[in-house]
Amino acid sequence: MLPFSLMSFCFRHSCILAVIALAASGCASVAGVQDVVVDFLVIPTSNGTFFRWNEVNTALATTSVNRATLLAVTLDVQAPEGTPDLTFLKNVTGEAVNGDKRTLVVAAESFPKGEQAVILDVKYHDDLRPLFKDPNTLRIEWNGQINTAYTGWPAEGFSVRGRIKVDIE
Repeated sequence: MLPFSLMSFCFRHSCILAVIALAASGCASVAGVQDVVVDFLVIPTSNGTFFRWNEVNTALATTSVNRATLLAVTLDVQAPEGTPDLTFLKNVTGEAVNGDKRTLVVAAESFPKGEQAVILDVKYHDDLRPLFKDPNTLRIEWNGQINTAYTGWPAEGFSVRGRIKVDIE
């Protein structure tokens, strides 16, 4: 198992989308739907769960835009090549954390056999900006369960890509 700090770094999150899009350039040029790609590593654990967290700092404060709305998050496997689906996962949740307040943002309760890409259920449809712990920092904590019966675990885990769409106004 990887050290906690490395596991935290490895799991790239899906709602940082607004943050990354905001940091990309001035607010006039980021208005509209933005696509962001993130990657994270899923490694088997003995207790069948995983936990990751990330804090993202933006160069551009969230106060520089009117609204950031999460539209969609899709996961698929990047490596090992040829992995047919995400059935090595049982479920996943992503929560924005601001002090002691936790807000569920996305979740998936199952990963069907044979589906190479799975769309997560967006649970938070309001403006993402109030979820930031300050105008430039968003903390996301990810929790989930792995499928302990899955027999094809590679030693280095699975590299998963998250494709995220955010509407910036």
